[in-house]
Amino acid sequence: MTMSDPESARQPSIWQSWWKQLQENRGGRAELARCGTVAEAAFCAPFHLLRRRKGNPQAEIELNKLGLIAAVLAHVDKDDPDAGSLGKQMAAPQGDKAVVSDVRFRHLLRSNTTDWDERLVALVRVLRQLGGRASVDRLATDLWWWNDKTKQRWALDYYEAQPEPANARE
Repeated sequence: MTMSDPESARQPSIWQSWWKQLQENRGGRAELARCGTVAEAAFCAPFHLLRRRKGNPQAEIELNKLGLIAAVLAHVDKDDPDAGSLGKQMAAPQGDKAVVSDVRFRHLLRSNTTDWDERLVALVRVLRQLGGRASVDRLATDLWWWNDKTKQRWALDYYEAQPEPANARE
């Protein structure tokens, strides 16, 4: 590989390297995947490894973000860096409908920014519908910076990728 090779220039992010290590730790991954709340993630050793990699944050909001990300990424079976945002993936055609319904998608976007547990449950459901495939880096980054701008980008991605209804093609 030469230095000009794009693959050599692309270093795994903190999220990707942590997720890869989690894939090798089946017990830790299973423990995180069983977390029903964001707070429960803090009782799992892999969460603390992620926390150290992010500089040992102490603030409650950052601990909640890391708990959410750790618990959600435990449900990702395949890292697909080219998958785009989860918003785009949720709109992937399944027959003449999107994999994730418009109602479920809007419910996720409308979830209260501070209702970590509600968002965890919604995201785990979505990942199951997507067969556990997501861009680890993109998903973790979006969850870390979850705000109106992120929600708007997901909405644009979802509705742009959503299949056209059968009756609209006539």
